[in-house]
Amino acid sequence: MASVHPEDRAIFITSNTERTPGSPDAQISYRLLRPDGSVLWLERSGHAFFDERGKMVRMVGMVADITDRKLAENELALANDRLRLALESGKSVGWDRDVKSGRDILFGDLQGIFGIPSETLIGRVGDFHRYFAPGRPRVGCGSDR
Repeated sequence: MASVHPEDRAIFITSNTERTPGSPDAQISYRLLRPDGSVLWLERSGHAFFDERGKMVRMVGMVADITDRKLAENELALANDRLRLALESGKSVGWDRDVKSGRDILFGDLQGIFGIPSETLIGRVGDFHRYFAPGRPRVGCGSDR
């Protein structure tokens, strides 16, 4: 317990103490402080078993090292913030199309270009065409799904 990061100790403790027969499963991510000062991210999943009186008798689970995943998520978030700031500074807008879901995400200087008071706008492909270019032909834009 002493090696659990101070900011994660409360969730670490309550992940076990809050298990009940009606809520036997828990999954948490937390940081572990190594003796050399480095941080290890762990993800712990568990299932509690209870006796007939509702008292926890055991917990079965697993712990996985997710340090690389957390580092990649942090790098991606930083890169996304940099891109958004660059687009806003350059009075530009970018978009990301999720082909699988049919959703577009518009980001950047939406206020300056479209008068939209939002950092990010999420919608369907057809919504964007109707909103930003009403009556304009959509050549090569894919389906409106």
